[in-house]
Amino acid sequence: MECNLLVGGQAGQGLASIENELTDLLFRLGYHFFATKFYMSRIRGGHNEHLFRVAEEPVHALSGEPWDVVVGLDEETERLHRADLSAHGICISIDGIREIEKAAKEHFRNVKMSNNILVGLLLNVLGVTSENLGALVKEEEKMALLVAGMDFAERWKMAGRFALMPRAVNTLKFDGNSALGFGALLGGCQFVAGYPMTRPHRCRCI
Repeated sequence: MECNLLVGGQAGQGLASIENELTDLLFRLGYHFFATKFYMSRIRGGHNEHLFRVAEEPVHALSGEPWDVVVGLDEETERLHRADLSAHGICISIDGIREIEKAAKEHFRNVKMSNNILVGLLLNVLGVTSENLGALVKEEEKMALLVAGMDFAERWKMAGRFALMPRAVNTLKFDGNSALGFGALLGGCQFVAGYPMTRPHRCRCI
């Protein structure tokens, strides 16, 4: 069992924040996952995509299978990827995102909180409940945002659509830069020079 997710939008819409929070919680909850991204080298604008594969067994790359969940923070995402949904896939369009943004502004006084709400929604699609998060999330506002997202999943009949069992134990979470560093050290590297701009991949490895 696994779930393939795509979150697309423009630079500056908080895609990296969504990836960071989602992968952090997936790791702490005990899920196997792989995450990567395709993005334009721009501070704002330009279509970007963050891609996730969450599974019950170890994974080390994307599957190449149709997307189970497509989230469009811009109209371009739906245009490009709606046709690539799996038979029972979910597409959260720009209209759904605007509804989440409206709730973030009304209840949390900041439209930027919509990304945190979206993370809660995606977790609930994977079968995560507020009870699962209770021991992990101590910040009251953060928990409220995640629960608000779970409420959206319930309302839109997406809750548990791709429920997975968290089966990862004794694992590490690190990104592509860290993997390169580990490999270089193990290979005997004693000096490196580079341009600290990009962060390639995040994955969980045994």
